[in-house]
Amino acid sequence: MLKFVVCEDNNIFLVNDCQLINQLMMNTNIEYKIIRCGDYNADLKNAIKADGPKVYIIDLELPTKMGLEIVREIRTADYYSQIIISSAHYELENKAFKSKLMILDFISKYDEHDEKLREAL
Repeated sequence: MLKFVVCEDNNIFLVNDCQLINQLMMNTNIEYKIIRCGDYNADLKNAIKADGPKVYIIDLELPTKMGLEIVREIRTADYYSQIIISSAHYELENKAFKSKLMILDFISKYDEHDEKLREAL
């Protein structure tokens, strides 16, 4: 089973990202599950520790922990899953890629977000 882990504190973007995943996955025979997190919490910690392929969509600015710190934690436990950063802070794109955390894509929330997320997925 493929797990999508969406960690986003803005409920509009959280719902939108999950809807986009559902639309894309309806056209496949792949069994999947979406794990929604509004912040760094037990659900996210458990998802990071869980086995199996995952696609993470992580916001950079969360209430209790910064997104790049979460990405470092993911990479410590999970070397192979894909990570997409979704952020309103487009100026942090270079920092995210230079962090050497094997990020698949960095998507600005305000620059063709849906289209770019669809392409990344």
